[in-house]
Formats: sequence, C-alpha cells, structure tokens
Amino acid sequence: MTTKRLVSISFLLLTFFATGCSLKPEETACQIDRLLIDVSTFPGNIWEETGSRDTQGAPSRLGIERAGTSFSTTTQGGANNDIYHFYTVDEAGKNYDQLQLDWFNLAPEDSVWIAPVELESITLNADESRLGCSIRTIETCRLVARYETYIVELKVDMPALT
Repeated sequence: MTTKRLVSISFLLLTFFATGCSLKPEETACQIDRLLIDVSTFPGNIWEETGSRDTQGAPSRLGIERAGTSFSTTTQGGANNDIYHFYTVDEAGKNYDQLQLDWFNLAPEDSVWIAPVELESITLNADESRLGCSIRTIETCRLVARYETYIVELKVDMPALT
C-alpha cells in the first residue's frame, strides 16, 4: 500500500468518526418515560409518585427501551406502571406472552382471578391484552397490553379506586 493511499484512508476514517461523533442523535417520536401514566390520572389528592420514571424503574431487562414508575397512597395501596419497547412487532409479541404470564403470576398463590363488570366496558385498542383482578386481602387489578412494538404493564390496588 502506498503512503498516499494510507493517508487517504486515514483521512476518510478520521472524517467519518469525527462527523459521527458530532451529530446529535435524533429523538424518537415517543420518549418512553413520557408514555407512563401520570399521578394526575388517579382520582383525589391521595396519590404520590414514588418511582423513578427511568430504566431502573422497569423490573425486566427486555427490549431496546424500558421505563417504570410506581405510585402510592398512605393507606389505600399503590400502583406500578412499566413499559417496554421492542425493535419489531414479532419480538414484542413473543415477549408479551412471557411478560403477561410473569406479571399475572406475581399475585399470591391462592388468588382467584375475576373480571369485574366495571372493567367489561373498557376499550383498550390493544393488539393483545389481558386484564383481570385478584382478591386476597385487597382487590388488585393487573393489565398487560401490547401496542405494536410496546408492551404496557399496570397493577393497581383497588381500595383507593372504585
């Protein structure tokens, strides 16, 4: 290889790396932490957001992005919300199957799953979803839904909600 050719290749590589490092990456249309529910979603002034709204808030290390947060009340229970983003719809679909099994298996072992009449009228517009409530000491409702490449998990203790 000639010196002239080495200098040309070095210059091209230097230009490529310098340009690549200086470009500002584009922001996605939906920043994942903005897709989490907000404390204002809950009724009354008894709810407080206690989660981090960052990647540390989502319990599973899945997908290309993830975020999670939690909410609590002083006496009426709490809520958790997690969101996972995947590259493709197929990848999200495969992970949905496992996530909904895992999420619903977090209920106490002797829990009985019910579908309250109040939840029958909810339209989720999801590609896939599972919604159910279990009753042990208190009623807790869980939702796992897939919207194209996003999977949403929501768990809410129901004493504070009617």
